[in-house]
Amino acid sequence: MRSRHLGKVALAIAGATFCFAAAPLAAESVVTGQATTVGANKQKFAVPGASVQLLRSDGTPVDGQTASTNELGVFRFTGVADGCYFVTGRSEGLEGLSEPFCLPGLDGAVVVPMRVQQVVETVVVQASAIGINPVETSSQGEVGQATLDNAPKANRGFDDVLPLIPGVVRGPSGEINLNGARNTQSGARVNGADVTDPVTRQSKVNMPANVVNRIEVLSSPYDAQYGGFTGALSRIQTKSGNMTKFNVSLQNFNPRMRKRDGTIMGIESATPRLTLTGPIKKGRVAFLQAVEYQFVRTQQEDAKLPELSRDTEREALSIFNQVDIQASDKNTATLNVLFFPEKLNFFGLDAFHPQATTPDLRRRGMLSTLRDAHQFASGATLLSQFDVQDLDADVKPLGFADYRLGLEEASGSYFHRESRHSLRRQWSERYHFAPFQAAGGHQIKVGGSIGHERYNGLQTYNPVTWLGVDDQVVRSVTFGAPASVQASKRDYAAYIQDKWQPFVELTFDLGARVERDSLGRNTNPSYRSGFAYTIGKGGRTVLRGGSGLFYDRISLAIPTFTSLPARTETIYGQADLLGVSQQFEQRLGGRLLNPRTLSWSLQLEREVMQNLFVRAGYQQRRTTHNFLVERTGGADGLAALTLDNKGRDSYREWQLTSRYRIRSDNHITASYIRSSSVGDLNDIASILGETPAALIQPNERAPLAFDAPNRFLFWADIGLPWDLRAAPVLELRQGFPYSIQNEMREIVGARNRGGRFPMYKTLDLQVTKRFTLNIAGKERKFRFGVRTFNVLNQFNPQDVQNNIDSPFYGVYYRGMKRRLRGVLEIGN
Repeated sequence: MRSRHLGKVALAIAGATFCFAAAPLAAESVVTGQATTVGANKQKFAVPGASVQLLRSDGTPVDGQTASTNELGVFRFTGVADGCYFVTGRSEGLEGLSEPFCLPGLDGAVVVPMRVQQVVETVVVQASAIGINPVETSSQGEVGQATLDNAPKANRGFDDVLPLIPGVVRGPSGEINLNGARNTQSGARVNGADVTDPVTRQSKVNMPANVVNRIEVLSSPYDAQYGGFTGALSRIQTKSGNMTKFNVSLQNFNPRMRKRDGTIMGIESATPRLTLTGPIKKGRVAFLQAVEYQFVRTQQEDAKLPELSRDTEREALSIFNQVDIQASDKNTATLNVLFFPEKLNFFGLDAFHPQATTPDLRRRGMLSTLRDAHQFASGATLLSQFDVQDLDADVKPLGFADYRLGLEEASGSYFHRESRHSLRRQWSERYHFAPFQAAGGHQIKVGGSIGHERYNGLQTYNPVTWLGVDDQVVRSVTFGAPASVQASKRDYAAYIQDKWQPFVELTFDLGARVERDSLGRNTNPSYRSGFAYTIGKGGRTVLRGGSGLFYDRISLAIPTFTSLPARTETIYGQADLLGVSQQFEQRLGGRLLNPRTLSWSLQLEREVMQNLFVRAGYQQRRTTHNFLVERTGGADGLAALTLDNKGRDSYREWQLTSRYRIRSDNHITASYIRSSSVGDLNDIASILGETPAALIQPNERAPLAFDAPNRFLFWADIGLPWDLRAAPVLELRQGFPYSIQNEMREIVGARNRGGRFPMYKTLDLQVTKRFTLNIAGKERKFRFGVRTFNVLNQFNPQDVQNNIDSPFYGVYYRGMKRRLRGVLEIGN
């Protein structure tokens, strides 16, 4: 009944969006142009699907003036004021710059000649394109710099905007889940570098949000160059240094005071960010540097904890350094170095785990990337890249007392202590052949990569005791001596990809990939196949879809499973003071196989009227050979915890999205997602993650913890009078599932089918104003405003008492109340 009601609400609001979109707007001036490239035989070709940006003559971007070229390489800008401009373009392996032109007086179309992809940019491309890409075969969502600037962000990080993409949801523990995949299954790339942890397979990279140029989420990337994951893929592209002039900006420098019990008690948050960019050698070498410090205390409201003891603390420092080198017209290079240490105090604090029972989690990371692009006389391009990622992580309990879990509250000290270090090094090469004609146009690329990962750590587990009614001991688990673990592996990949356009209305992505690693010793061939077909004239309707086979990498935690401290469980009866003990043998269930996914999708996108785009689609993904831990019978009568490849996941998603572009830089977006995420619950991440499971339940196949069958999302970026800008975000979705237990911590009924949290309803809003002041003879830009979270002050609980033997069974806790935050930024 609730899902039907939510569906009706979604359709009603979507209908209101369409009605609003139908309102007529005043006519606006238009600039049209074409992006072209030259093949080996000097023949000129159109470049479809390129991202183009309008810039002023001084190199500053015009807000919101971005577009994608159609199947003929043609683009259009509307609402362009009088002045002088030029246009930049970017496509896979190509980049271009037009001749300057002025309005009024432009005679004909603007031509953007595309050459080798410039790793170094002389300008900044700011906003994401809003339109229909007639040659893109993958279903994707994108956010650009305008969204990063204007959308309300709780933690002021780039990952806060990812849930604005349909199909992306923030899970119950705060993790980002892309299109129904666990966060350990999805890929993550920053400037082409893999930034997932070799041990946990999660991405924890942290960088200043204002150096991010664009974020894309590809639910099914039908490009063979992407591999090593079974879920979706997120790609982050950073800005380039300014080759012509220096820029300085200062953001979030106003700290927020901590108010408790009616008085001010220290600082609640301080998140200053400083960004510098400019030429080292004008036109040849530029730098970009950003430093951000974050100290944030987050109050866990309605958590039945003392007012002064219900804060979590996050302290982080991210330092981003980049040098861009344009050695010649045909050769460019970029060096990135990112440092991102982070400390999380009282990690896992909730209604049942007070501060003393939580651990501190400390991470230290460094990512170094060197990229080089060279164009040959034939028009072919060679892209080379070398990455190094160095990660440390420590889990530190706040004491050494035994961990005791009561029905209502935990006591003692957290049971797991860990120290680990991991390192990944990867070298990759990609060669783009010059475009050529043979039964249509072809853009072929081949490439490969060689990687090495290693991991070493120390794992310590302390006893855990569970208490029942009247605080009677009902269950306990003890562990063996601390274990020193280590693992390493090498992996290899090679691929070939052809973007074939037999005629202008039809594009195919056809690719093959082969992967191998030294742990599984399996050679895994896979395929990619996608299409995009433009229906009718004008390029207003595109049907796209495809299918692909994907293989995941094997986590370095897998081969260390048998080396972890052994565990012994004891269950106590009503009159059994000694209890019945059971020792578990930890073993591997056979040969290690790489998890694999078979996915397919079909999507129809149409511009139903000028500036109103509607997208409807379906995608399905089935994953097999997942690693999971099962309680099984062992040798010699011993019970066993067996790690095997028997896990399965499935995901289905229906999507309906409408996006209305208001003038050039404003939009209204509404989406409804109907989805199902089902899989085995004893996946390796939930058992051996940074906060491992103290009690391992029997495995079941059920809805995953982040399953939200119905989700409606509405958000907008709207310009208002007096140079104000408003960005509201409304989200309605079904609550996440949970299990029911008894005092023995046995599952009552089926796992994750005991109930769901109440419907999640939240409205966030950011309103800002820009203005300019003349300071010391220079024009300085300022922006100030306010961001409000949970405007409607809805109770969205994060915890529930799910034990039927508790007198508070069914009570929800930890709902976030309305919060008001200021915005103050200084630039030049």
